[in-house]
Amino acid sequence: MKISAFRRLAAAYGADLTRWPEAQQAEARRLLVSSAEAQALLQAEAALDTALAKLLLPQPDATDLARLQAGIATRLDVPKHQPYRRPALPRWSWLWAGASGMVAAGVAVGLLTATPSATAGLLSALQPAAIPVFSGS
Repeated sequence: MKISAFRRLAAAYGADLTRWPEAQQAEARRLLVSSAEAQALLQAEAALDTALAKLLLPQPDATDLARLQAGIATRLDVPKHQPYRRPALPRWSWLWAGASGMVAAGVAVGLLTATPSATAGLLSALQPAAIPVFSGS
């Protein structure tokens, strides 16, 4: 194995030769025995591996993990909002109430603005009559 290939593999896999591809492990061990440069390169990679291992976060213990999972489970069980309640009257009933109110208002306006005919009576208001605005006179 050449030192350039050893350098590439050390940069990729670190100082632990067991993490290297199996095909290159034996060649790397032979190069380490014969090359001081390979030994220095592997020591530098070992220092980098140690520094990176210190940066890793510690793993939580089982009790902390169980407490966290229990807290999450209790929060998920509690509903945040009140359950949906059906309104007392359906929405379409308000539509019918509004429409009937408009019809009643239209009848009232029609009765109050109709011109009285010659035979003034209650039934005369229901007879069609010409509206002066639309007639030519």
